[in-house]
Amino acid sequence: MNLKNKFIVAGIVLLTTVTACRKIEEDNLVKGLWQVESISIDTLTLLNRSTPFVRELIDVANANNGNYLYSFLDGYAATNAYYRIDYQRDGIVFTYYTIGDSSVYSSIGKWELPKANEIEQKVDRFWDGSFKLTKDISSNYTYQSESNYIKFLNDTVRMTAKIKKVK
Repeated sequence: MNLKNKFIVAGIVLLTTVTACRKIEEDNLVKGLWQVESISIDTLTLLNRSTPFVRELIDVANANNGNYLYSFLDGYAATNAYYRIDYQRDGIVFTYYTIGDSSVYSSIGKWELPKANEIEQKVDRFWDGSFKLTKDISSNYTYQSESNYIKFLNDTVRMTAKIKKVK
């Protein structure tokens, strides 16, 4: 086999491997309901952080270990409130916010997995960006974005979210 053919075979093997890794990750996300445990924001990336509204969001999050779920979701309390994500095939994603047994609201959006370790999603009023995925040993994920758009703030921020599989 000449050198050119070896490169072609190596390229096909590499492409197949990368595609398979992305498919495995996609199947893992689709086959489950996910609960957002926390959202943190690098406040230095907030353009309007000195306004009273944004200052209050920051103060509420800081009072709750920097978790912006307390700021973004009315009535959120970690003991009885749940913000969940349900990834569907064909790029559809649903989010659900419930307190106790009552549904507060749900939303629908879109998602894509361009690489095995990167997800792009646009759903709800505070997810709109490209996130690097990091999976821990229990198959929970950390999402990290350098530029996530938060619609209700009309601002793009550096954001990290931690999610765990519910079922």
